[in-house]
Amino acid sequence: MASIREKITKTGEKVFMVRVRVKGFKPVTKTFSRKTDAKLWGKETEVELKNGKFKQDSPKNGNKTVSDMIDKYISSPPREHFKRFSTRKYQLEIFKKKIGYMYVSEITPAVLNQLRKVLIQMPSPKSKIIGETVSPATVNRYFSTLSSVFQIALEEWEWVHSNPCRSMKRFKEKRTGGRCLSEVEYQKLYTYCKQNISQKICMATIFGLTLGMRRGEILALTWDDIDFGKCILTIHKTKNGRPRTIPIPRRVMSLVREYAKVRQLNTNLLFPSDKPHCFGKPFEVRNPWKKLLQELNITNFRFHDLRHTCASYLAMSGVNTRTIAEILGHQTIAMAMRYSHLNTGHLEEALSVMNRKLI
Repeated sequence: MASIREKITKTGEKVFMVRVRVKGFKPVTKTFSRKTDAKLWGKETEVELKNGKFKQDSPKNGNKTVSDMIDKYISSPPREHFKRFSTRKYQLEIFKKKIGYMYVSEITPAVLNQLRKVLIQMPSPKSKIIGETVSPATVNRYFSTLSSVFQIALEEWEWVHSNPCRSMKRFKEKRTGGRCLSEVEYQKLYTYCKQNISQKICMATIFGLTLGMRRGEILALTWDDIDFGKCILTIHKTKNGRPRTIPIPRRVMSLVREYAKVRQLNTNLLFPSDKPHCFGKPFEVRNPWKKLLQELNITNFRFHDLRHTCASYLAMSGVNTRTIAEILGHQTIAMAMRYSHLNTGHLEEALSVMNRKLI
């Protein structure tokens, strides 16, 4: 079966990428500037594959290695990959060391499945425990990065006929919804931050705890994002790229006004770094966050868990799933459904209505 996908290249040119899938054969892909040519090639290729007569053309630059592919990507990454690019580059350097010498045409799902068994044994770069290895989730993220590079090599450079990462096996990951603070812990954390609101980590914590914002969203905030008159906050730099506007509760707004009294006038950032060599960048959360948790004797709690805590208490307060999704900036309601089990009031009411009629 042939499928055609319209795509806009970096130069603004409209192209049509054809992907032909026939059971028992490797998927075949080719790009055309005209849709009629794409349809014709797709039909002919499908027939040839079924009859065993199809011969694949050699991909452009078929003598290129994985190192060549990664270097080309790093030298000019897509604009949408700028975020967390240093992490992507670190991950790709690992692949250069392991399979950089191989030709891109030699990389198959079988090769990658063997490689993942090697990567899972690597020591964890963040752990201080001797002998602790990277998690399955980390290895999966590595291959997701490699997959995005292969996809560019397929669609834009035409170096390969298919993306081998799409057909490889991935490790099963432990799905955790994050830890939610107990009511006692919530009050303890909120009270401490309220009393020490002049500290950056305390104001940042309040935003995460009461508005459910992500760490990156908080650190990217500027004073222009806050409408002090209407008590509204506009978040421009979001994970999905879609800005969202949320109201700021009165109690939180009073803390923002208090925090504004110690604002640094040489920058528009809400949470600028105090280090001279980091001017124009946000402050580093990691160490202040650790000290804050130690001060309050709160364990096993990440900064991102503030977001989970906010969502959980919204659900337990009877807020519907759609509203929670809007507040948190989820692209789909399904992402907010993980908190639906905390709000069963509407289910109880629905069952009661039915049973009153029938019993």
